[in-house]
Amino acid sequence: SEEDIQAAKAGSKKPAAAVSEASKADEAERYPKLKDVKISKELPFFTRAEVAKHKGPPGGAPGTEPYMILHNKVYDLTPLLGAHPGGDELLLSSAGMDATKD
Repeated sequence: SEEDIQAAKAGSKKPAAAVSEASKADEAERYPKLKDVKISKELPFFTRAEVAKHKGPPGGAPGTEPYMILHNKVYDLTPLLGAHPGGDELLLSSAGMDATKD
């Protein structure tokens, strides 16, 4: 329901923490594709059925980009492909699914 969505959004707001410039630089070196991840104030809402349609393959038809659910958050796997330590096969095997328990 709309009330549940608003409550979840309100509960996820955390105070901003001061982050040193050194740790930002270290993070950029460790995760070079992190800059490709877009962050916005208002996030879209996906149902599990919508995520299930996003099984890939990368570069496939629009609207089929590989998505994954982790801890009730939806992630677009496209920026991680080619950079994940477990490899693309691991990511794509969980595309369209809730991989929280995996």
